[in-house]
Amino acid sequence: MVRRTQGSSRHRVYAFVRERVQAGMPPTIREVQEHLGFRAVQSARQHLEALVADAVQAHVGDFPNLGDDELKAARKRFWELRDSPLDKKPSTAELLVWLCILSARGITAADLRDRPLRALPAIEALVKDKDDLEVLG
Repeated sequence: MVRRTQGSSRHRVYAFVRERVQAGMPPTIREVQEHLGFRAVQSARQHLEALVADAVQAHVGDFPNLGDDELKAARKRFWELRDSPLDKKPSTAELLVWLCILSARGITAADLRDRPLRALPAIEALVKDKDDLEVLG
């Protein structure tokens, strides 16, 4: 069996996700796992989380009022939303817009950690569907 480097696998994940998003069919974590032949869903999840973190870092200048704690808390809540039973999961682009809003509002990490998902500030930037908002309670 050929072992690929982490960077090589990450690039393959990125290429697959990009191709699917451009086709209007964002893949699920399980589809990423199956397509790339990862033994565990968690492997695909770790690559996706790293890609999201890289995207946030690439745009960090767009969120001047958010420090590392706020960015970490926001990414954590984003993944909690992605793990919830929403019909339309929030995208990385929607996360970046949400972070801009949070930065403009001066939201703290505690503001993000201490609220139920439904009560997150500017949740509408991440959850577009009224039925999905109701799923959150």
